[in-house]
Amino acid sequence: MNVKRISGDASSFNNSANLTANAISLEEQPADVGNSALSLVHSKAWWMEEPRPLLNCHEQAAEAWPDLAEPKTAEEGAQLIKIAIRTEKLGIIQAGRVYHAIRSKLLHGEYGRMWKLEAALRPARTPRTVKKYADIGKAFGSANRKCTSDLPASVDALCFLAPLGLELVMELIEKREIDESTTAKKAKALRDQYRPELKRATPPFTTARWLSKFNNVMDEIEEEGAQRHLAAVLPHARQRVERMRALAHPPGPNAA
Repeated sequence: MNVKRISGDASSFNNSANLTANAISLEEQPADVGNSALSLVHSKAWWMEEPRPLLNCHEQAAEAWPDLAEPKTAEEGAQLIKIAIRTEKLGIIQAGRVYHAIRSKLLHGEYGRMWKLEAALRPARTPRTVKKYADIGKAFGSANRKCTSDLPASVDALCFLAPLGLELVMELIEKREIDESTTAKKAKALRDQYRPELKRATPPFTTARWLSKFNNVMDEIEEEGAQRHLAAVLPHARQRVERMRALAHPPGPNAA
């Protein structure tokens, strides 16, 4: 596997005219690269993993999928789905490695400021989602193939497993307590069992906390939902608002 050392200012990362790249071996990294898949060296160079040459979408698909005939049987279809699930899982972990590296390298205050940039420059994910991926990348970014093969391909499940640490997760895989079918609910139960200090007590109800959750949900709907999703949600939102209005302002005793 090769990586590329891309020299240039990090702000010019997407401008190929300002960058130069030299391929190096991942097994023979210079001492200042470290173990991260992506690290900022002297604030002027990015080290990025490059598992294959740059290919267009059609070439990437041709390389990623095995040279098999179109599936005709359940067995052939299941095999292809397994490959797709593993690709999805590795994509989650790889994205998490990048997010974690970015969170680690940004100057103080710059991480939070990303979501105050103008809309065209802001990340298309919420800070909470980015943190989920970053936690996953930090925990499983160095996992070997045996471990990743048995991890679930669910962001929520991986996020609950991440606080356990790679060593404990591998032990639980050996005990068959974790496998590809592990759900977010089971992963949360394992986290609460092995790291009970992380189990959050149910906080008392407060208006401020409820409004914060409400605004987070509305932000997620607005940021991630398409117009058709918003149109589908709107009638339900109106119905709930009317119910809240009725509860907040019940009719008086003399109402007809």
